[in-house]
Amino acid sequence: MDTAGVVLAGGKSSRYGKQKILETHHGIPFYEHSIRAFTQGGISSVYVVTNNELSGFLCLSGIPLIIEETMHEGPLYALATAMRTLQETEWIFLLPADVPYVQPSFIETMADVITHARKEVDAFIPITGGKQQPLHGVYHRRSLHVIEDLLNQNYKSMKPLIAALHVHFQPFPQNQLDFININHAEDWPY
Repeated sequence: MDTAGVVLAGGKSSRYGKQKILETHHGIPFYEHSIRAFTQGGISSVYVVTNNELSGFLCLSGIPLIIEETMHEGPLYALATAMRTLQETEWIFLLPADVPYVQPSFIETMADVITHARKEVDAFIPITGGKQQPLHGVYHRRSLHVIEDLLNQNYKSMKPLIAALHVHFQPFPQNQLDFININHAEDWPY
């Protein structure tokens, strides 16, 4: 399975009040937790999608940056940017940069689901507590034309993409920490 891990690190953090991806948990920047989950979970090709404004703040040893041409266009745009850049990669596995509790075991579980899937699908999307988690999803590059069509219609959200693709939804427990994202300072559960 030809898969690249892509960390989404180009947001404004307007709800948090300051750039949250630079916050730390156990002394490690938020974005680095996602990178470590990928590398320790068996994904050797890992990239960070960000913008020029944030790129200088990211301390990445050996992790390539993919710079968005336009800032703050949302995750759909970031996914398209990654797919256009990584043209030889079959699958793009996304993780947000604001999920400091994500674990390598989550990556391993999703990789196993993809490896053993018996039907052709365009995306694998986790579900927890009845909620879709598209920013933890895995997308086949054949969906790029659908993404570009949606972007041309000024969509930024992942919801219309999920509705347009053939998706395998993978259930996870409602209280699984891998999906806790920190949007506000009061979102810290521990």
